[in-house]
Amino acid sequence: MSLIEYLLVKALGSIMVPPGLNIVLALLALALLRFARRGGALVMFVAAGSLYVLSTGVGAGALERSLYEYPVLSPEIDLSGVGAIAVLGGGGARLDYEGSASAGGSTLERLRHAVSLHRRTGLPLLVAGGRAAPGRPSVAKLMVRSLENDFGLGARFVESRSRTTAENAAHSAGLLAEAGITRIVLVTHGTHMSRAVDAFERQGIEVVPAPVVGLPFRLGITSFLPRASALATSASALHEYVGRLWYRVRY
Repeated sequence: MSLIEYLLVKALGSIMVPPGLNIVLALLALALLRFARRGGALVMFVAAGSLYVLSTGVGAGALERSLYEYPVLSPEIDLSGVGAIAVLGGGGARLDYEGSASAGGSTLERLRHAVSLHRRTGLPLLVAGGRAAPGRPSVAKLMVRSLENDFGLGARFVESRSRTTAENAAHSAGLLAEAGITRIVLVTHGTHMSRAVDAFERQGIEVVPAPVVGLPFRLGITSFLPRASALATSASALHEYVGRLWYRVRY
């Protein structure tokens, strides 16, 4: 994927999920109010109503659960023939106590999960992720730094050129092929796992999914109150739906 295509996809993706989607709808409603008051009012209602639903635990939880297609990896699963644990970088970075950047957010959650599996199985780690923005270190480099500083471990394979999940898989497959590895445990969030598995299988890699998943949703009074964290969950889930649609067209 070229840089221009990557930036275009990112820009379009940002206005197809909240809050970008709701802002676009609100601006459209304001434009319609000048000559079609009922239509404008309806669009404004949709903008406000969808923002409310997506900001609640009920709405966010339903969206997130709809993307879970693989169960948590069972300790009893057969891992014969598996040669590595591949963990894909996500979003987020943080400064450590020395002022150096290291992995944070969803990337750190995935690393923690992968480290637990590594300690249980002894399988080597592969970290994958390119630069989130020009001039910044690659996500894979941040992952290596966190593995060393936070867990006292190292990564055998480092894939740092990719911008997308498809490129994660393609570049990682090359590294794995050099080591004669054709079967891996794949670590990413459960909402992202389906697209990631498909991308790796297209490269001829057999995948044992090991998704990171949240706690089971519990309905309560606060589930109907709007929260920023719930909106972030909804945005992430809708982003994944957009990503799946784009991959069907693109790949």
